[in-house]
This record gives sequence, structure tokens and C-alpha cells, in this order.
Amino acid sequence: MMAVPVRARAKRRSARQSRAQQTVQRILDAAAARLAADGLVAVTTTRLAADTGLAVGSLYQYFADRDAVLLALHQRRMAALAEMLDGDLARLPARAGWETVVDHLIDHFLAAVTEEPGYVALIRFVASRRRHDDPLAVIGALEAPIAVALRRIAAGLPPAEFDVVLRVAATMLSALADLALCQDDVKARGAMLYELRFAMKGYLARFASR
Repeated sequence: MMAVPVRARAKRRSARQSRAQQTVQRILDAAAARLAADGLVAVTTTRLAADTGLAVGSLYQYFADRDAVLLALHQRRMAALAEMLDGDLARLPARAGWETVVDHLIDHFLAAVTEEPGYVALIRFVASRRRHDDPLAVIGALEAPIAVALRRIAAGLPPAEFDVVLRVAATMLSALADLALCQDDVKARGAMLYELRFAMKGYLARFASR
């Protein structure tokens, strides 16, 4: 039997990986659409399989369960938020202070989670994962946009300290946003979101002058 050249094998593997990535994005697109249209309870593996034309067994080749789909959807949303925030901060004037950077971070985050239908329920779901099942995966999703802001606020931090500050800030934002967004009373929610902003600024002020 003639051996398949290494380059040909690599090309086939790359094509398979590309198709797999496309399928993952198709599943996440379907989950986002179902979440927006019918709410969190409607996002099930059975419905996602039907929405994407996949067999349920095929869907499980990409995600272990429904929870994994929802967490991946949250991670994708936070990655997109980081990209938007990066562009927004790049347009800020050089004289803009660190508090302005924090305001932009929180404004973008709140817009991302409150303006898309169904996303508040998703945030509350992933917060429950933070408390019980997979805290680092949930916090890690928030680190992408916060890292963008933190590089503007405290660019001189040594890498090891930067990572610690990033993890603490992400944990604060996740916990306080969950507390605020679970409030049904608009006034109570607004008050807690104000405290979230104040708490983030209070913590990051320690590093802004470095």
C-alpha cells in the first residue's frame, strides 16, 4: 500500500478541523437563536439537533451536554465583547483616565448581557456553574474583555501579578453582575449595578498608577 504523503495527511486533517469548527459555530448559532426566541428552557440538545439538521448523537461529538453548549455560547459572547471593547478603547483619546476605561468595560459588558434577548437568563445559568461545577471555565470567559481594559489601566504589572489581578477582577464582575441581574426590581438592580461599578473601580485603583 502506498503511504499517504505527510503534506496530504496534514491537509485532510486541516479540512476535518475546519468542518468541525464550522459545525460548532452552527450549533452555537442555533443555540443563540433558540435562546432569543424561546428562552433558556427551550435550548435543549434535541431541539438544537433538529435546528441544525444533525442527529442528536452527532451533536454529542461536539458538546458533552446542554450545559457545555450554553457555556460555550457565553464564552463566544465574551470573546466578541473583548474584540468590541478593544476597538472602543483604541478610539479613546490618550488623555482618557483609567476610570473611563473601567466605565467602558462595564458599559460594554452590561450592554452585551442585557440587550440580547435571553442573555440575562444565560448569565444567571453560568453563574450557577461558577458556584457548583466549573468555576474556572466561567471566570475564564470574562477574563478576555477584562484583560483588554486591564492592559490599558495597569500595563506595567508583572505577568504573574497581572494574571492574579485579572482573575480577581473577573470573579468580582461575575459575582456582582449575577447579584444585580437577578433582581426583578428595577431600582434595586440599578443600585447594585452602581455598586458593581464602584467596587471595580475601588479594586483597580490600586494598580492604575503603576
